[in-house]
Amino acid sequence: MRSLIIFLAAAFPAAAQDTNLQTNPAIVSFNGYSLSVVASMLNNGPLPNEAFETAQSACASVGKEAHLQYTKKTSTHRMEGFFVCLVE
Repeated sequence: MRSLIIFLAAAFPAAAQDTNLQTNPAIVSFNGYSLSVVASMLNNGPLPNEAFETAQSACASVGKEAHLQYTKKTSTHRMEGFFVCLVE
C-alpha cells in the first residue's frame, strides 16, 4: 500500500504537467507571415482550440488573421499546426 501511495504521488505531478502543456501551446516560429504552433495532446484528437487562439493572437500583432494550413503529429503526444497570417 505504501508503494502505491508513493507511485501515485510521483505520477500526479507528471500528469498535471501534461495537462498544462495541452492548454498552453507554444509558438515555435513566427515571421509575420506564417507561424508554427506546438501543442501537447492527451488523446489523438484535433489541434486544441488554445493553439488556434495562440496563432490568432500572434497574427493579430501584425494586423492579420491566422489561417490553418496543415497539422502534423510530431511525436506520440505532440502535434504541430502551421498557420499563415493573411490580411482580411
